[in-house]
Amino acid sequence: MTHRFKNKAGRLREALHGTWKPEHLFALRQAYELWQSYQSKIRECDQALQRVLQEITGRRIRRPGAAGARRRGGVNTPQIEDLHGLLWRLCGGKDPTTLPGMADYALLQLVGEVGTDLGGKWKTEKHFTAWLGVAPNSKQSGGR
Repeated sequence: MTHRFKNKAGRLREALHGTWKPEHLFALRQAYELWQSYQSKIRECDQALQRVLQEITGRRIRRPGAAGARRRGGVNTPQIEDLHGLLWRLCGGKDPTTLPGMADYALLQLVGEVGTDLGGKWKTEKHFTAWLGVAPNSKQSGGR
């Protein structure tokens, strides 16, 4: 299977040779310029989000292991300096990312949706996990 991908770059270069019509190049240039514009807007959003998080978490709490390197999030993770530290302070010095499957980006989405005070919003943890859609299903089939 690896032989299929051995010369991938060479095959890609070869595929780019061809008869390019002006309208194709125009459409490609337009798409590329739009992609660049969207990337710029995403950076602006990341910067605004970083300012809001820094404003909310203004007080400094010493975070254990702050010097340790965090693994990089997915491609959609906002490019925010010390995102983990900001989220850590936002959660009152607790680190929900120690839970399996809870990365910084997922925590940022969760906090953005429900906030950090979960006390009065759901009766129990089971209600919260059901709202999240991660509670196990209780449906049975087969009559036993």
